Amino acid sequence: MATNGESAALWLAENTSHLSRQRIEQVRNNVFQKLEVLNEDHPDAPGLLEALEVLDQHLESDAEPQNMPAPPAPPSSPSDSISESAGLDLSPLIPEQSEANPLDPDEKRARFQELLAQSRTS
Repeated sequence: MATNGESAALWLAENTSHLSRQRIEQVRNNVFQKLEVLNEDHPDAPGLLEALEVLDQHLESDAEPQNMPAPPAPPSSPSDSISESAGLDLSPLIPEQSEANPLDPDEKRARFQELLAQSRTS
């Protein structure tokens, strides 16, 4: 079914009208289980992560009656469930910074030579 964000969005667009929320959750959990098995460096991991995000967003935006809340998503690791229950602040420690302007090759070379010279004298 969904191997990346685009295919997940297409699958949802084509099938949402005749699928139950439970079936979409089942597909989401299957994608999640595939991700748990794969190594982070596996070439399919980024696409599956995108698909998982698309499915999660769809499930979050799909309003359910107040008396039937959606089941919680399974944590990706034991530490995730601990941090959620402890209410830890996982926001970045430093504010986002704009990217530095790239150095031109001559300036790069000069700085490298300077660092090399410093390392030889120490």
